[in-house]
Amino acid sequence: MRRLLIFLALAILMLGPQTQVRAQSGTIQVTDVNVDFFFGDHVTILANIQPAAEVKEALITFQINGEATGPRTIPLQVGNDGSTAYQFPVQDAALRPFARIHFQFTVTLNSGETFTSVQYYFDYYDNRIAWRTTENGEVSVHWYDGDDAFGQGALDTTTTSLQSLAALIPVKISGLVNVYIYASSADLQSAIGGQSWIAGHASPDLGVVLVSIAPGEDEMLVMRRQIPHEMAHVLLYQYAGAGYNQLPTWLNEGIASLAELYPNGDYQTAVQTAGMNNSLLPLTNLCGPFPADASSAFLAYAESDRVTRYIQSTYGTSNLQALVLAYANGLGCEQGTQRALGISLSQLDLRWRQAELGGQASWVAFQNLLPYLIVMLILLIVPAWGIGAMPKFRK
Repeated sequence: MRRLLIFLALAILMLGPQTQVRAQSGTIQVTDVNVDFFFGDHVTILANIQPAAEVKEALITFQINGEATGPRTIPLQVGNDGSTAYQFPVQDAALRPFARIHFQFTVTLNSGETFTSVQYYFDYYDNRIAWRTTENGEVSVHWYDGDDAFGQGALDTTTTSLQSLAALIPVKISGLVNVYIYASSADLQSAIGGQSWIAGHASPDLGVVLVSIAPGEDEMLVMRRQIPHEMAHVLLYQYAGAGYNQLPTWLNEGIASLAELYPNGDYQTAVQTAGMNNSLLPLTNLCGPFPADASSAFLAYAESDRVTRYIQSTYGTSNLQALVLAYANGLGCEQGTQRALGISLSQLDLRWRQAELGGQASWVAFQNLLPYLIVMLILLIVPAWGIGAMPKFRK
């Protein structure tokens, strides 16, 4: 009996999605619902609505996950045989890569009665590629270049990074996270666009992580750096909730750097060099988007890494977490540090530089103040000289 019930359940699932809405005048059937799309080009949604002769108007409404503009409703043409199709270019719809798209049909009969179908959905993933997949219940890893060991190594790295992140971001991952591994940064950028130096990307609200890792001798090193970094963004989103977008970029990226299982040693060198050249970026400049050019962007990431490590080592992980929540609750870039750490953002900027650069920071600070000191000196000397040069008169 149990086997029969299982067989019947599978048979029902194989019929495909359909809905029947009964009315006094008869039955509206929306059947043969199919979606055909080519990533980056177009999406076509097909359906059959019966009885076609009774249809006065048909609409399709779709909502893209993560889109703030709300659902879109489009009129449909229904053929005499009940067939209907809606096709749109991806660029026109501004579809987010790897987003889930929900849609449903609304049908108005000649009698004036209106019916709405059940909601359907599809995942707009990169179907230009024949992905291979392995998963463990929490994470699904997808790749196309490399053997089974490559995919398993990526899955193991993801699991290890989640265990490590538990001490940094106190939240348990919810929902399945999909990790897509492109074999090169060029392949990744063809999917998401952006600057040529981008090697990884996360869409935390979608639970999607994209990284670029080529199979080879350094694959594990790159995995242990890129995957934890992007997974940290997903967990930060789940920890901060709706306030995730309020986090300063320097803190968001700094925590992601802390999560890396193989830290980037070049960050400290970059900061030291910039300190010697008096070219460090002010922390206030890193609250918003990072610079677009590769060298400035790398320095921005390096400074974010070093200042976040300074906060963790000086104030502790609990205060670092409090800083995240302060920003998530709506405090500005300057006020967040005041609430969580008891110092202003400018004070934090000065202190981490002093800790990072030592005596070099004092010299840099003196160089920055030197123009002001010269102006003050001139303002003091010139009046004094003028008084001394005045002619003396006898009474």
